[in-house]
Amino acid sequence: MNPVVMIRSLRRHPVPALMLVLEMALACAVLGNVLHMLERRFAAIHRVEHIDEASLAFLTIDNRGASDNADTISRELLALKAIPGVSAAAQSNSLPLSHNVWGGSLRLDPTTQDWTDASTYILGLDGSQVLGLKLVQGRDFRADDYAAGDIRAGSSPTAPVVILSQSLARRLWPGQSPLGKVVYDSAGRHTVIGVARNVLVPEIGVNGPNGNYDEAFYPSRPSMDMRYDLIRTDPRQMPRVLRQAQQALYGIDPQALIYAGEFGSERRAYFATDRSMVWMLSLVSVVMLAATALGVVGLTSFWVGQRRGQIGIRRALGARRRDVLAYFQGENLLLSVAGGGLGMLLGYGLNLYLMRHYEFVHLPAAYLWSGALALLLLGQLAVLGPALKASRISPVVAMRG
Repeated sequence: MNPVVMIRSLRRHPVPALMLVLEMALACAVLGNVLHMLERRFAAIHRVEHIDEASLAFLTIDNRGASDNADTISRELLALKAIPGVSAAAQSNSLPLSHNVWGGSLRLDPTTQDWTDASTYILGLDGSQVLGLKLVQGRDFRADDYAAGDIRAGSSPTAPVVILSQSLARRLWPGQSPLGKVVYDSAGRHTVIGVARNVLVPEIGVNGPNGNYDEAFYPSRPSMDMRYDLIRTDPRQMPRVLRQAQQALYGIDPQALIYAGEFGSERRAYFATDRSMVWMLSLVSVVMLAATALGVVGLTSFWVGQRRGQIGIRRALGARRRDVLAYFQGENLLLSVAGGGLGMLLGYGLNLYLMRHYEFVHLPAAYLWSGALALLLLGQLAVLGPALKASRISPVVAMRG
């Protein structure tokens, strides 16, 4: 069908055509930005964590009583290890996605002020195994490493050795092996003995937008500054194990405030807001697309009613059903292309506004094209029903009407 003929026909009904173009443009602009936000939320929720989450549980201990000393910690860990189903237990100062941030700054030369931000994990004896660190280079902590470590006032680890995450190691020494190299912080110097697969930081964004896997792991003797007791157990036994663990710790220190939790549950709780945002954005997208589709159906049905005589004449002159169908689909295609083109410009402008006022990131053009393509396909599907109805109109009935 000649597009010029379609344009001339649409000019007879300029207001409905313009309204449909604007509706599709607005939907395209919003949809492109919403798709981008959904992709970023999904990426956040499904961030990779290279530890065995399902088998990891923890207990936090606050308000300790008079027996606040290293001997108490040793008794607590022995009590936890004695619980049936617990394969290992250890201390830790923090956990991934726990909001309990122990920040640190590392530098390669103690004479410069060129610091690199990194999250600090301090682990008690066997802590790297209980947490589930997976080494890709070097060695794990040994018993003498744990014995030589401590936590200085100001929450700084004093251990002479450190294990870095892959992300932090690449950031400090791009293209080089970090093993045997030295980093400095406020507590002194630390020799890199290993590199572990990436683990998430306690708080997303604390080390900047690209530092969510930048961590340094240090060994330490038992310390009251480490408020987490980590345990590994079979996920099927975890509820029972956690109940017994709380009872065992209360037996040692009745005054303590003890919270027990599964790491997997804590992760889900951390990203609860992101999941809610995904559902909300998805609902908005569905409602917006449904409204756009209804607009296309309503307008096309209106035009079919207005053009019954024209359709009858064309059918009487030899037009086939598929010709009538192709006409209405082609007409909708023109409107969709116009609405999509305008929508891409609006979507780009909307993204610039969000970047300036709400710290949004740049919107890749692929999302704008995806939104426009989705609206084009939606328009073709929405127009199909009224177009099929028009193609089945009898020439005699149409002429009589």
